[in-house]
Amino acid sequence: MRLDLFLKKVGIIKRRTVAKALIEKGTISIVDRSIKPSMSVYIGMKIKIGEKIYEIIAIPEKMIRNNEGDKYYRVIDDWDYSG
Repeated sequence: MRLDLFLKKVGIIKRRTVAKALIEKGTISIVDRSIKPSMSVYIGMKIKIGEKIYEIIAIPEKMIRNNEGDKYYRVIDDWDYSG
């Protein structure tokens, strides 16, 4: 599944065109690596959006309900609290 489509399907980003624009702008990256909207996603992939990092835990095979998106990713807290 394409990265921009995954972000839209699971509800992280509301529109695929917005996801595509953010990827092209560099706001969305994969562990400090530049990417393309058409890049294929895989389980275990870590996606950085702004200051948040998301890990893909499953890939939806069909359309999902609005409240089921969080079953496909988890937010990784990598904030350094040590000061």
